Formats: sequence, structure tokens, C-alpha cells
Amino acid sequence: MTSGDTPSCTTAADGAGVTDSGDATAHHGSVANTGIMGDVKLEHHEHHHHYPQAAPVPASPTAYLAQVRRIAPAELVGRDGELAEMAAFSTAIDSPGYLWWRAPAWAGKSALLSWFVLHPPVGVRVVSFFVTARFAGQSDRVAFTEALAEQLADLIGERPPPLTAGNRDYVVLTLLDRAAAACSDCDERLVLVVDGIDEDRGVTAGLDAYSIASVLPAQPPAGLRVILAGRLHPPVPGDVPPDHPLHDPGIVRRLRPSERAKVVRRDMLRELGELLGGGPVERDLLGLITAAGGGLTARDLGELIGRPAWEVSERLGAVAGRSFGMRRSVWRPAEAPDVYVLGHEELQAISTERIGEPELDAYRLRLHAWADGYRARQWPAQTPEYLLRGYFRLAHAADDLEHMFACAVDASRHDRMLDLSGSDAAALEEINVTLHAFATGRRLDLVALGRLSVARAALSDRNEYLPEALPGLWCALGQVTRAEAMARAMRQLRQAVALADIARHIAGTGDTHRATVLARQAEVLARFRAGGDRWPALAAVARAYAAVGDKRRALTVAEEAETAAHGIEWALVKIAGLMTYIGATERAEAITTAMADPAAQTVALVEQALSLVETGGIRQARGVVERCVDLVAGLDDVVTRARCLVDVARVLAATRDPASAVELAEKAAALAVFLRPYPRVWVWAGAARVRAGAGDATRAMELVGRAEESALEVDDPMNRATALTCAAHALADAGFFDRASATAERAEVNARSASLSRQVENLADLAIGLVAAGATDRAHVVACKAESLFQTPGVWIPTSVTMRCVAEALAKAGDIERADALVSSPRSGTPGADTLARIATALATTGRPEEARAYAARAYAVAHTLSNSNLRAWMLREVACAFAAAGDIEPAEEIARGLPSDLRADVLTHVARALSAAGHTEQARASVEVAAAIMGSAADRHTYDYVRVDIAVVMGRVGRIDQAEELGNSLVDLTSRGRALAGVAAALARSGMAKRAGALADAVDALARSMGETDRPHQLLCDLATSVQPEKARQRLARALLSGGWQSCLEALAHVDPASVHAIATEVLARLDRDSF
Repeated sequence: MTSGDTPSCTTAADGAGVTDSGDATAHHGSVANTGIMGDVKLEHHEHHHHYPQAAPVPASPTAYLAQVRRIAPAELVGRDGELAEMAAFSTAIDSPGYLWWRAPAWAGKSALLSWFVLHPPVGVRVVSFFVTARFAGQSDRVAFTEALAEQLADLIGERPPPLTAGNRDYVVLTLLDRAAAACSDCDERLVLVVDGIDEDRGVTAGLDAYSIASVLPAQPPAGLRVILAGRLHPPVPGDVPPDHPLHDPGIVRRLRPSERAKVVRRDMLRELGELLGGGPVERDLLGLITAAGGGLTARDLGELIGRPAWEVSERLGAVAGRSFGMRRSVWRPAEAPDVYVLGHEELQAISTERIGEPELDAYRLRLHAWADGYRARQWPAQTPEYLLRGYFRLAHAADDLEHMFACAVDASRHDRMLDLSGSDAAALEEINVTLHAFATGRRLDLVALGRLSVARAALSDRNEYLPEALPGLWCALGQVTRAEAMARAMRQLRQAVALADIARHIAGTGDTHRATVLARQAEVLARFRAGGDRWPALAAVARAYAAVGDKRRALTVAEEAETAAHGIEWALVKIAGLMTYIGATERAEAITTAMADPAAQTVALVEQALSLVETGGIRQARGVVERCVDLVAGLDDVVTRARCLVDVARVLAATRDPASAVELAEKAAALAVFLRPYPRVWVWAGAARVRAGAGDATRAMELVGRAEESALEVDDPMNRATALTCAAHALADAGFFDRASATAERAEVNARSASLSRQVENLADLAIGLVAAGATDRAHVVACKAESLFQTPGVWIPTSVTMRCVAEALAKAGDIERADALVSSPRSGTPGADTLARIATALATTGRPEEARAYAARAYAVAHTLSNSNLRAWMLREVACAFAAAGDIEPAEEIARGLPSDLRADVLTHVARALSAAGHTEQARASVEVAAAIMGSAADRHTYDYVRVDIAVVMGRVGRIDQAEELGNSLVDLTSRGRALAGVAAALARSGMAKRAGALADAVDALARSMGETDRPHQLLCDLATSVQPEKARQRLARALLSGGWQSCLEALAHVDPASVHAIATEVLARLDRDSF
């Protein structure tokens, strides 16, 4: 069996039989293969191999299996021993995880393995990949993971998931685990076959290898065996760990060469000679295929030589039937024409040698000119697939940075790649490869790296607004792999919520081990950032731990979520429901009782009732609902009342009171008519769930239809996507799975279009970076463009955060009048204290202290009008820091005295920084020491690490270097520790202690190398680049751009290489003009 059949606990012998031919495809009289066949007989006769063989694999929906059929010989003889050994290896209980055939060229490795793939033993399922170095699109880790993802997803009955540069290895390894488990459940084995492992074009000798081998599991899951084939004595790539089985000589088997191979080799070389000695057309065809690395269709070749496609096919078929093989299109296998590839790797080498590099260079120039023609036409729909896939690999193989860069920053090309492939994975891979080439190769170029970073961010932002609930929905619809892939494309905190949601769904299927793994990964991501905005992620993680039965861990994380949500009453409503879900009902009651708002208390009770239903506490849920039915009916806010009525109805339905449930659901549905489209969706979707549960599918579908229609009325595409996800959830709950899938697809499309607010914020960041680079005039132009986009009529943008960014940019660019007009505009509403404080700080840092103090005073007045004490404290903290930045120390200190201890320490640190900058070292020292004492006595030594980082940096500036270093080393969070120590290193450098500064900077650099991407190593590298060891600044900024976004590197780039900031500005503005709204 192979990946073409979903595991059903039947053997392949039970399936439909087909002929014993591998259904190879080649020209008349030829044999298609990747390496060379074993003992192949072209005449037809009966032949049976002596191992328990299943019926030949039937036609499969996977495109890759069709490709294997083209590789396989029509007949295979003389390989009984090898086939029997592979069969025994695949089925033995105690065999090692790996078997590695090795042999010289033309030994028949590809023939043997392709035959095995198509004729596996009984009880064995096979997935495979045939590395083909002479075919640029089938010779690296990207092609390997794409091919395996397709086959493995098909085997477990799912759609192939979207792969990205960041998730492809993880997704494939996860699919291997799941497919192996599915096979084991059916008493079968899964075998992964990889042929030509030595032809991997992603490998470079040494530590920079990026190989297929590195993706192979070091510890294969139970039920998985791996069979490899390659040449003699291949080096193991440098990215394969030393304890990996590939380093074990015990897995190696020597494959005897095939006598028949010598005959085929002689015929192929004769045909190659005829092409080389033939007419100019034949020589051009061979030269172009050799130079391109395979992958050109007859139409492509015809365009390149000015001949019709039919003539190209006839000439190649007549002269070189054996020398060329045909492969299917990778992205459009069912509709695109086949592509040509030389029939063996040695033919590629011989052709390259005999044509010669000067002539091959001429053919490459012809390929570049061909690509330039399509680029000039903005890559139209008829663009050849080679130019969107193989062409970049041609440039990469030649270390042609110019053409690699041109491909990697071309937004129109990326759009066409998305159209054909269905994802941005290939484009992101090209960008990342090019980033590495410019950052670590012969030409470190921050200008190029900046532009590439913009291109990468533009593609990544397409996933930014995917609803957090959408991956969980796909999981509920059975698309687990797609769900995980989508979740992992999100940013940290949102990814944590999505993964935790998936973990809960998987726990419900009984796979608690997998669910626990996901919950732990989500927990790591939930701790990505300190502060109140992480409470939803922590709450989701706590629910996931409760779902897998780890109540102790669930309670610990839930308590952290409560701390993070402190003072945010609507958040505490959700926390009350969470505490009930994990069994901490007394804590839930306490949280609810402490709420000052009666409406919030009512909603909290409803949340608790829902949680009781989810965890099986039906009787308790009924009691809670009875307490709050009248309270819900008396809620003033109609949105809250309608949603609570639906939730109460769901609880009543679970307590077997369908009549009351339906009555309340219909009341809510009637109220929804008076709501705006967005909340209306939630009410009608909830009512549909109740109706479906009561057995009224017709009414349920009617309500869901209304919900879908309302979702499409939502102006903002991000909220529209969230509303569609809600409707799709209701459809799935009601059992309408096909329609749920279609609605989920629409939600995904809408989410990817919601990027305007990010573009506005990018422009604001860019303007501030240009100010730092000394380009105030250009900064002003960019800031005005951001403000104009923000004010675009009819386009929804999340107002407060984006507006603050734009206002700050305008102020730093010197246009205070426009900033003031923006914050007072009808769209912005009444300016908040934090916005005015941000403007004040911007003015202070650009040398306008008097205006800064005036804005700080306005911010102070607004902050004092806030009724919520916690929010008021945070706003006053912003105001105090603005006063400090403006050099107005007295009001800053006065405000600090009335703040909670952590915020007081934060303000005093900013005061100390301002005093130090003004030359008042003793006063600065006294202020920062008070701040350090406050934080040293805090009960929670880790929550406010960002304050401790600032304290360490300022301590270094005022001469308390030993204490600063000690504080930095005490920080547990790696990013916090690194940033603190980088600040200490800068202080040492300013004090003339260059040797000690360099040693500490190198230690921070080593820490950055040890950190994962979520730990934000780029922040450490940027800190170092601007303050210590200037000779290493460019290399560190190159690494920062590799691991982080261009926005967070702007200030450091402005300090080290202002030209790169201008290049980033040019790239950002060009993309904005191209995608203009």
C-alpha cells in the first residue's frame, strides 16, 4: 500500500488489481528513471518476486506517486534478494530504523527503490521522495517536505497543509508521527523511501548545511522505517546531529551494480553525442536543458529557440528518447504540460563538461533575458512554472546574488506564485535563502538585507489577521494538519491561543499525549511578552492543560492569567469562567463577587455555567443559570443581553430543558435584529446551535444563513473573517460540515486582505527611523502618507494604537500641527492620555522640550479624568515618563509617588535616565537605586523584568557597573538578561574599559546565538550594534535582520548604515503604491 489510500485496516491485496507494470512514462523505446534501472527487460513477460507482495499500487490521487510511476522500470529482474531484504527490514519487529543502500553511479538504485514503492510488501505503506539534482525543482529540502506533506496528508485522509519556511520541518515530522501511528493501529508499517540522498542541492559541507537529511527523524516513531539510497562514501551533512542514525555504519548496505545498466548507459551516452554533434536546434535544446537544470516544457523551449512546441517534442523524441525523462509539473500536475529532465545525473555532468562553461553561460543569459521579459510584463497568468520555481534555484546554484535578489523582492512574482502554489511558502523560502546569502556569504549588504526583510514581512503579514479560532475550527472539521500549520503561521501570543485551542480538540479525541505537547508549546509562546495583553493566551493554555487532565498545571497558569488580567474587568469575566472550567469554583466565585459592575457579575455567572456544562457539571450549571436568568433579562446593554440569552439557552439545552432553551434562543434571535452586523452574527450563530441541538435542522440552517449574511456586512475584513469563523463553527456544530468548510475558506480569504492598519503602522515606524537617520524631510513625507492612509474614508483601521503611532511619527518629523489635528480629528475621537504622552516624548527627543511639557500637561489632565484606577495608573505612568523625557523632573517624581510600586520604579528609572543625560550623575544614581530597591523587594521577581532591564542599563550609565551586571545576570528571561548586559557592555565601552566591554558583548552575542526566534535575539544584536564593538556592528545587524522584522532594526540601522533605512523606505513605498487602496 502507499499514500494513495486512507488507512482502513485492510491489506493492499484486498484492493483492485492492476497490471504488474509500473506504468512508466517515456518516449518510444526509452525507459524513464532518476538514476538508472537495475536489470530491466523491455520485452513483456511474467515475473514474480519472492516476497509477500501486495497487489501493485493502484492509481493514487497524489501527484507524487504519478511521478514515481514515471521513474520506475516496466520490469525489474535480478533483484529478489534486495527486495526480500527490504521487505524483512520493513516488517521486522526489532529492526533498526534505517537502511541505507550505497552503490556507484548506474548501479540501479532508483529502479530498485521505485519498484519497491509501487510494489510494497503486504502490510506496508510507502511514502517516497526521489532527489533529482538535475531537476532544480526536485533536489532540496523544500521539494522534499512538499512532496512528503502531500503523500502523508493523503494517507491520513486530510488535505495537504500549507507549508511555510518556519513550519515545514515541524509539519512533516508531525505528519510522519501521525501516519506511523495510523498504520500501527491497523497492524501495518509505514516506510519512508528517499533515493539520491547524496544529490541534495541544499547541502553544503560544514556547519551551514541545510539538508534533507536533517529533516529525517533521529528517533523514528514506532511503526516507521526509513530506506535511503545514494552513492558510495557520501559525507553526512553538517546540520545532522552527531547522534543521528545516519552516522551509524551499521545501517549501510552495499548494492551490487546491474549489468543491464551498462547497456542503458552506453545507449544514453550515444544519444547525448548525437545531440552534441547534431544541428544547432538540437544543440540549443540540450544546452538550455543543461543550463536550466531541467524543468522546461516543450513550450518553454520553443519560446527560447523560436520554434513551435510540437517541433521541440518531435526533435527530442527522435534523437534522444533514452537520454531525456519527463516529469510532471509540481504545482499544476493535472493540467500543466510535462517538463524535460536529463535521464541521469552523470548525463548532466557529461553534458556540462562537453558543452563548456562559456557556452553554458550564453544559455544562462538567454534564460535571464527570457525571465526579464516576463518580469517586465508583471508575471502574467501564462508565466512558465520554471520561472516561478526552478529559475531561482538556477541562480542559487550559481551563487548569482543579483538574480536571486531580483526574484526574492519581486512582489508581483510572489503573487503569481501564490496563485499557482496556493501558499507563500515557496516565496518565503526564496527570501530566506537570499537573506542568508547576503548575511553570511561573500557580500554582506545591509541595503539588500533591509529590502529583503520588507519583502518577507509583506508575505508574513498576510497571515497576521487570521482569526485565532480558525485553526481550532479546521481541527474540529478533521483537518488537524492544516490547523497546526495555520496556527504556526501566526505571531507568538495569537499562536499560543490557536495551539491551545487545537490541543483541547485533540484531547477530546483521546490523544492526550499529543495534546499535552501542544499545550506546552503554547505555554512557551504565551510567556513571550510580559504584561496584561498575554492573559488570553495564558487562559487558553490553562484550558488546554485542564482538557488533558493536568489540573495542577492548569491552576498555575490560570492564576498567572488572573494576575495578567488584574484590573481589566471584562477579562476577569472570562477568568471566572476559566477557574470554573479547571475546577477552582471557589476562586471563580471570589472573582465574580469582587466585581463592582452588576452586569459584569451577571456575565461572569453565565461564563461559569457554560464551563460547568463543558466539564460535565450539568446539575451545578442548572443551579447557576437559575440564579442569573432574571439578571440577564434585566441587562441594559442589548448586545450583552442577547449574547447572554443565547449562552443561557445553550446551558438549558444541556440540562435537558429544550423547550426553555428554544424559547430563550428565539428571544435572543429577535433582539439580534436591532444589533450591528458583527454582534448579530454571534447571536444568530448561537441560536442556531441551540436549534440544531433541539433537532430543528431547518431553523438552524435559516439562522446560520442569517449569520453568514450579517458577517458579509461587516466593513472591517479582520472582523468579517472572525464573524465568518463564528458562523462556520455553528455550521460544524449543527452537522453541516461541507458548508462549514466553505465558510471557513471564505474567512481565511477575508483575513488575508486585512492589512491596511499594518501598513499604516509600518509607515509610522519608517518615518521615525528616517528621523533617526537624519532624513527629516523624507520622514515628514512618509509620516504624512501614513496619516493620509489612516484618514482614508470607508476603510476600517483599529484606531487607538495605529493613531498613536502616526501621531508620534508626525511629531518626530517636526509636524506638530498635523499631529495635533490628527489626535483631535473625528476619526480619532478624544485624544487619550497615552497618545498625548507619546507626542510629548517624541517632541522631547527631537529637541522641543517646551512643547513637550505642554503636551505632557494635557496628558496629565486627561489621565485624571479616568475612573478605572488601574487604567489611570498606567496612563499616569506614561505621563510621568513624558515629563522626565522633557527634563521636567519634579512633576515626574510627584506622579511616581502616587503609583503602585512597580510603576513607581519604572518612572524613577526614566527619571534617572533623563538626569544622567543632563549630566546630573549623583541625582540619577540616587533615583535608580531607589528603583532597584523597590524592584528587589517585589514579591514577583519575574513579572516586571522590563523594568529591571532599564534599571540595569541606567545603573551602568551612572557608574554602578558591578551592580548592573549582577542584576542583569539575575534575570531569568533570556531576552531581558541579554538586553541588560548589552547595556552594561555599552557603559563599559563609554568608560574606556574596552577589553571588559568586548568580553561582555561577546557573551551577549553568544547568548543571542543560543536563543530561539521567539526569544527575540535581534533585540540583543541591535543593542550591541549601536553601542559597542563597531567593527562587528554590520555583521550583528545582518543577523538581526535574519531573525527579526525590519521595523525593530530601524534605529540601529540608522546608526550604523543610514543608506539601508532609505532602501527600506523605497521598498515599503513602492509596495504601497503597487497595492494602493
